[in-house]
Amino acid sequence: MSGVGGRLAKGWQLNTLTAWQTGNPMTVVNSSVIAGTLIGVTNGHDRPNQTGSAKPNNPSKNGWFNTSAFVQQSANTLGDERRNQLFAPHYANVDLSLLKDFPAFHDKAHVQFRAECFNLANHPALGNPDLTLQDGPGVFGVITSTSAFYKPREFQFALKLLF
Repeated sequence: MSGVGGRLAKGWQLNTLTAWQTGNPMTVVNSSVIAGTLIGVTNGHDRPNQTGSAKPNNPSKNGWFNTSAFVQQSANTLGDERRNQLFAPHYANVDLSLLKDFPAFHDKAHVQFRAECFNLANHPALGNPDLTLQDGPGVFGVITSTSAFYKPREFQFALKLLF
């Protein structure tokens, strides 16, 4: 292409920044210290007993793990749940930018057009599920918020004079 059509069609740059990571490890806890000791205590809470697999058939925000696999241990005994066996939701994000330089009024200057999209797929970053056994059905194991790092899809357009 040549002429005005060639100037508009040629010289575009496409950039992407992609991040994908697994969720952080998590541990189910009791709402208080049941064991009567500081052994096995994490942030003022100890771990309950585990009676089965915590892996659900279909994890969703309404049931991220199998909550029926956990029961409160007897008073003054340590729970047998393994630490960090559950994982929070994964995080995925794609940012995309498209830019082109156009000649300006001076030989050493040019104008840059930029179109940028952050979180292109508008994929939500889910927060952690409730991990406290005593919070009960409808709360325990349920994700009720997005991550503090979540930002909805955002578009940004700019003209930049470079000299």
